[in-house]
Amino acid sequence: MNFLAIDIETTGLSPEKDRIIEVAAIRYVDDKPREQFEQLINPGCPLPERITGLTGITDAMLKNARTEREVIEEFLSFAGEDVLLGHNVSFDYSFIKTAAERLKIGFERQGIDTLYLSRTLKSDLERKNLEAMCEHYQIVRECSHRALEDAIAAATLYQKLYEEFKDNFKSTFLPVSLKYKGKKQEPMTEKQKKYLLDLVNYHKIEVPSGLLDFSKSMASRFIDKTILQYGRMKN
Repeated sequence: MNFLAIDIETTGLSPEKDRIIEVAAIRYVDDKPREQFEQLINPGCPLPERITGLTGITDAMLKNARTEREVIEEFLSFAGEDVLLGHNVSFDYSFIKTAAERLKIGFERQGIDTLYLSRTLKSDLERKNLEAMCEHYQIVRECSHRALEDAIAAATLYQKLYEEFKDNFKSTFLPVSLKYKGKKQEPMTEKQKKYLLDLVNYHKIEVPSGLLDFSKSMASRFIDKTILQYGRMKN
């Protein structure tokens, strides 16, 4: 089986409101890794503390990273038309598809979900998240909740499941069309843009990376976080 094992880290759970901060992919040909892609992305806003605690990714690490527009365009070129594989791959797909739509690029793919395979084939296990499945199959990860390590882990898990169940459940491993229909995003208004720029200039902080791709909701959240951290502008 040929596939592209993928994983992302994000600022939150909403493809429309949150942003990708790391994306990784490994192309497998005849079940062997051939080439890989790994990039951090500057989301243009401060990271929530819980995300830094979960992933170990910090604002300092993202400060000089490239923008969503730059990285996603490169990723889509790398991905080609490959079948996507991941643990809860629909989550990764929803974020990548939403990012692609912001760039006016179509992104329709087939996928294989190792979470679905785990739930279907290992229903006796109490937990089927990636950590639990790696523990069950003794798959070693150097660090969890980092995109490249989790993508490799998902690919290894797929291979373990396939070897164990291919004789009786071969059709279960076939890729299916991935579907995600996001909410329509309203672009940032000119009034928001002006206020945001005035705010960062007033507090002498950097203009957020990827500003031109900000949605209305993302601009509002950035403004709110900036005011909370630095205060309002005085007349």
